[in-house]
Amino acid sequence: GQGAHIEDGPHLGTAAPDAAGHPGHDGKNRGESSQRHARSRMKTALVLVDLQNAFCRPDGSYARRGFQIPGVDRVIAACAHALEESRTRGWDVIFTRLVFRPDYSDGGLLVADQPQIRALSAYRAGGADCRIIGELAPQPGDLVIDKQRYDPFVNTSLEADLRSRGI
Repeated sequence: GQGAHIEDGPHLGTAAPDAAGHPGHDGKNRGESSQRHARSRMKTALVLVDLQNAFCRPDGSYARRGFQIPGVDRVIAACAHALEESRTRGWDVIFTRLVFRPDYSDGGLLVADQPQIRALSAYRAGGADCRIIGELAPQPGDLVIDKQRYDPFVNTSLEADLRSRGI
């Protein structure tokens, strides 16, 4: 799996910034300079995917279905550190979580192919399974995106939300 990683942002070279604080141009590679300039205007966000009770707690539906996530406590600790650092830096914070309507009418093949999901009332909207774990609880201004597939970009607003925020 991948751990949390925080970078300071794009490295803009050695040319002095202009009066507005934009990176300077050294006259050597106009294309590279304009690409760096565009990147310097982009914002950064932390996207935390599926850090909800269902996957992160021993009584969550994922564990009750017989699955384990080895090292989940280390992952949570790393995400908590990344979240704290992101908030300090003023980055946007976005959470995604797997959530289905109570009747699973939005579950598609994911629920049809895994009958235990319905049998355990897993990932049901409004239930404890769907709550982001307490140590990473969203704060006002954070974005929480509900999804019905494992991929957070499928049939969600995630891409549009990132673009609209300049990320």
